[in-house]
Amino acid sequence: MPEGSWPEAPKDHLIIGLKELPEETFPLKHTHVQFAHCYKGQGGWQDVLARFPRGGGTLLDLEFLQDETGRRVAAFGFHAGFAGAALAVKAWARQVTENKVGMDGVKPYANEGLLVDDVKASMEEGAKKVGRTPRCFVMGALGRCGRGAVDLLQKVGVPDDQIVKWDIQETRERHGPYPEILESDVSSFDVSDGKDIRH
Repeated sequence: MPEGSWPEAPKDHLIIGLKELPEETFPLKHTHVQFAHCYKGQGGWQDVLARFPRGGGTLLDLEFLQDETGRRVAAFGFHAGFAGAALAVKAWARQVTENKVGMDGVKPYANEGLLVDDVKASMEEGAKKVGRTPRCFVMGALGRCGRGAVDLLQKVGVPDDQIVKWDIQETRERHGPYPEILESDVSSFDVSDGKDIRH
C-alpha cells in the first residue's frame, strides 16, 4: 500500500501504526491499532478521539494493552533505550568536538558491534577534548529502556561511577527538582512501564 494512502483503504482493513496520526480533521472509519497519546490529557486529545465516532472507527490503544498481571506489553523496550543512549552519546561528542548541537541524519548499522565501535570512537574523541567521559544520568534504570541505556553506556566504556542510575525508589525519596539531571552531559528517561515522568 503506498505511503499515506491508508485513508482510502477499505473500511474493514486494520490501520496499524506506532505513533500519533497526522493532525487532520476527517472522520476515521477504520480500526486503528496504535499509541494514540490521548488518555493523559495531551494537547488535542479531544479532537483526535472525536474523529472515531464521527467516522464509525475504533481505536485500540497499544498503551493500554496489558498482560494478566497488569504490566504493559506494548512499550518501547531495551533496544529503544540502547539506541537512544547511543544517539545521545554521539550528540554529546559532536557538541564538544565540533560545537554543534543535535545530529545530522543517522543511518542504520549492520550489527550491534559496529554501532558500539562507532559510538565508542565518537565518545573517545569527545573525552579527549574535555578530559573526561560524559557524565550520564538514567532515570528509570531498572525499566526496559533504562536497562538498554545503561548497557550501551557500559559497552562504550563510560565508567560506572559516571552513570547515575535512578529508578522509582530514588524519585520516591526526593520530589525534585533534581540537580543531578543538570549536572549530567547525557540524560535518559525510561517511560516504558507507564511511569511517564514527562507530565
